[in-house]
Amino acid sequence: AALEDAALEALADQFGQAEGRQEGARLRKLLASWPKAKVLPVMQRLAKSEEGWTQWGALRFVDVEYAGQGLNLAGLYLATLGAKDCGRRALAAKRLGELRSPEAMEALTTLKNTPRKKGGVLGLDEEDCGQSAAAAALRRIERDQGP
Repeated sequence: AALEDAALEALADQFGQAEGRQEGARLRKLLASWPKAKVLPVMQRLAKSEEGWTQWGALRFVDVEYAGQGLNLAGLYLATLGAKDCGRRALAAKRLGELRSPEAMEALTTLKNTPRKKGGVLGLDEEDCGQSAAAAALRRIERDQGP
């Protein structure tokens, strides 16, 4: 049992890093082939753990494969808005918009208004680290709330 849990944790970590690429689809298929009664409790526990690739992979797997069963998706995605990885921030913001989570509005506004880092060859390019996704999520939530 401990070996299975360790294997699931390693797969969650890999899935978190590979999501969106072909490798992520293969890992998702592999994880989904395991019995739900074994995988779901481990992934739920990992999704509630400290923020990182393992936590992210478990959260995304439970969200995508099991419709977030047993998790406070909005709360977990809110916590991810502060991640160092820009891809996770952007996807978390997008998902909060899809969840139409009004409690996320303050955090999404903060992310949207976060200054973009300058970079590129001449230092003129601006890095989007979830700001655009946060703005789109806010528009979606505000549209649902109406006037």
